[in-house]
Amino acid sequence: GAAGAAGALAGAGALLGASAAACLGVNAAGFALTAASRSHKITDLCGTGAFVASAWATQRALAPAAGGGLPLLLTAAVSLWGARLASFLFYRVCAMGEDRRLRFLFPQDAAEPWFTGPSAYPLKLAGFWTIQTLWSWVCLLPVTAAHGLAQSGRALPIAGLQLAGLGVFALGFVVEAVADFQKYSFRSDPANDGRWCDRGLWSLSRHPNYLGEMAVWWGLWGAAMAGQAPPLALLTSVSPLFSTFLLLNVSGVPLLEAKSDKRYGGRPEYEAYKRRTGRVLPKFFSGGSAKGD
Repeated sequence: GAAGAAGALAGAGALLGASAAACLGVNAAGFALTAASRSHKITDLCGTGAFVASAWATQRALAPAAGGGLPLLLTAAVSLWGARLASFLFYRVCAMGEDRRLRFLFPQDAAEPWFTGPSAYPLKLAGFWTIQTLWSWVCLLPVTAAHGLAQSGRALPIAGLQLAGLGVFALGFVVEAVADFQKYSFRSDPANDGRWCDRGLWSLSRHPNYLGEMAVWWGLWGAAMAGQAPPLALLTSVSPLFSTFLLLNVSGVPLLEAKSDKRYGGRPEYEAYKRRTGRVLPKFFSGGSAKGD
């Protein structure tokens, strides 16, 4: 009950601090290098790397007897997701030269001085990295809590509910990886210049990569919190809820929808594509609603 959840949280205080220190350390180093070089190429490498650093910071705090089983599986899952996504995003930005979505964080004039120039560089950049730090710490709360439970001696079984959560994670991981590969391959073909990606998973959803990303965090939360005290499960659900909110309402879908509508809006083929696809969920999951999710 509530007392059990409070005790687990109290015991996990040091692990919450270790997670915060890992997230802050990686992102602070990334911010310093980015600000000094005025290049954003390591942004996703460090941002995603902070998730992995947090998982291992709390994993390493466990005694060997408590660190196997489910805690180690959760750490391995975060590491697999992070290694795949970080390497893909780093390769993509190096191949493309820049991520135009991040251009607003940097001064247009290379000679602009720090703080006193028109863009007040690097204050906006610092705000961006602060949000990225918070995102990684919040998303890892279920894993940190599971490690805290293991540290306190709580048995963490690997049974039906935990396996179901890991299955959702695995499905999300595959969907996100396949969607990223399909879109990158599409964009790399000069014959597709001026077209939107409508191949493979993108023929069903306009943002299948974000669908996979959300499934990753809901799956990890489910695997970590299955069978635990409801107050703790409810508290740590802020992880998938926060990630889902950001992707659906702030940094993901709205920005790309607006960009695509500005670039392709009014073209009959594009409007037909929007009508037959879901914004995130394929329409056969959402009952064919107008919004598609």
